[in-house]
Amino acid sequence: MTSSLTFTLYLLFSTTLFFSKIQSSSAKGTTLIKHGITTRTDVTAYADIAKDVSRMFAECENQDFDAAYDIYSNGKNALYSLKQLATDSKYKNVGLTFAFHMYGLLGNDFDYYDNANLDKYTSFSHHYMDYLLLKDDDEPNTGGIVNNNDVTPDEKSKCEMASHAAMWHILYLHLQASYGLWGAMKDCAISADPSYDNDAAGITDLNAKLDEFIAYWVGSLNSEVASVNGYSLWSATNEIGIYFNTHESEVALTNKHIRTGYEALSSILSVDGACDQNKAPATLKSLWMVNNKILSYMMVPLVQNLIKAMLDDHQSYIDVYAKMVVPQLVQCRYSNYEFLKKELLDQPFNKQNIHSIAKVLHDSYSCLGISCEMVGEPMGLNDSLLSCDDENYKHPILAGYPTTTHVAEQSKIDLDLYQMKILMSFDNDNYWMFAKHIYEHGKNSKKEDYYTSKDDDSVNYSGYEFNLRSLHDLAVSSKRYAINVLFSEQIQEYHNDDRFYANTAIMDMFNDIAGSSYEQGLSRKNGAAVISSTILTQVIYMYVLAELTQVVDINTGSYCDEAESYNWDEAAAYIIGSLEGSSFDGQDGELLWGLANKRSLEFDRQNE
Repeated sequence: MTSSLTFTLYLLFSTTLFFSKIQSSSAKGTTLIKHGITTRTDVTAYADIAKDVSRMFAECENQDFDAAYDIYSNGKNALYSLKQLATDSKYKNVGLTFAFHMYGLLGNDFDYYDNANLDKYTSFSHHYMDYLLLKDDDEPNTGGIVNNNDVTPDEKSKCEMASHAAMWHILYLHLQASYGLWGAMKDCAISADPSYDNDAAGITDLNAKLDEFIAYWVGSLNSEVASVNGYSLWSATNEIGIYFNTHESEVALTNKHIRTGYEALSSILSVDGACDQNKAPATLKSLWMVNNKILSYMMVPLVQNLIKAMLDDHQSYIDVYAKMVVPQLVQCRYSNYEFLKKELLDQPFNKQNIHSIAKVLHDSYSCLGISCEMVGEPMGLNDSLLSCDDENYKHPILAGYPTTTHVAEQSKIDLDLYQMKILMSFDNDNYWMFAKHIYEHGKNSKKEDYYTSKDDDSVNYSGYEFNLRSLHDLAVSSKRYAINVLFSEQIQEYHNDDRFYANTAIMDMFNDIAGSSYEQGLSRKNGAAVISSTILTQVIYMYVLAELTQVVDINTGSYCDEAESYNWDEAAAYIIGSLEGSSFDGQDGELLWGLANKRSLEFDRQNE
């Protein structure tokens, strides 16, 4: 049995395996919710952070703000205080969410290779908590994104904001998305390296960080799975899920999927030798895929809370949730990010603009891996302009070109390239590893069989690793040589008869950056430029030529009109991409259309 098939079977039966294994390990595990979630390892000391959050809310209600700050700073119940979680270096610069947040906080003009300057921004959650809990009117040094809107809440409101931020800023960003999920993946990679002494490196139980992740998400105060008063991300997600009617029996669908994802990850790592040298590549791919799926669901309650705050015109809560949602949108269309930053962070929210804000937010769902259906709509919403329908995004207009077939997912391959460029703009080993994973395994562009079964979550997870389109797929596609693409033979001959010369160049550069060449002075900035240019000019360009050649073959053969339309649309999707938007004069593109627009400015070759 192949390793891929082994992991598929484990994922397929993840829920069954999870609970059967728990029976034999419950002695050392922790029951976080009775009849709901039991971990493999003891995580009580982590889950009790919910007691500190609860105490903060209570002190705010009593208007004892010094006591609230003391709970934040020194803690009382958990292994680490909230301040430790917000400031400890091990929780920073670990995961995708943290990387995109840094980029969104600081903007694309910042020098991400200036590590000394960058480090002072990585504790932005702590600076925000200081601003809210201390009597200090100075703007914290967080990249100009805190308190820019000239709205100063009263002291009790600021304390309540801090309590919400303790969950959604610190527990969500610093631990859930960055450390718990990605830490498990990093541990697996370390375990696979024969040069490491795993005991010395602290790698003793590969499930430990996954258990830590779910402990911080669920907490220790939920009496039942439908709890809404557990002072944790789990209970808060249940509460907002009920408001948006995205729940079953008052348990948020988001929580259901996150639990299923956690169980799937635990099953992957429970396979004997899952992170041994020979099995690790398949394991890491599975972890990558499921982690990204979980991250998508974790964005849902943040977006829901932001929408509710705007509907309620509650500026304080808009401030809390916009500071989490808006920076994440930098991984999507940059002009949309700039618009929402201006509307929600740089100035007070104006409810008269809620329709245009909601439209831009809806347009960004797909990039975040979520959908209108996943977010839902508030109960009793009677404003059709605030409604969101996934059907409206099935046949996008790409820079004025109206598609008629299902190529929306193909067009999102530009998001992979764009997000790789963001990650490679940092001088950070973890982020470069993520960029490589995006290239090899994909992140944004789903294949047609992505949803193996709509009703069976375990099947969705089992098929997930095989159903994303990647830039690597395009680089090694048989179309590159099966079809007589212009100059393909001459180009292949030039590259020593390497059919997949572009992939070879890209992977060599990734490996050089990670190895001795980087130590000898190979610039990561130059390496990033080489990788990006190679993808655009030798992967995307040649694949587009193959698609267009296939259209010509269809016109001379016996294919139907539908196949011809699909190939034209697919070629347009790879030429234009999703980031251009529907307008003919978009400025956000990363593919050939965007490159042509940029060069036309330099060479003064634009249409009137």
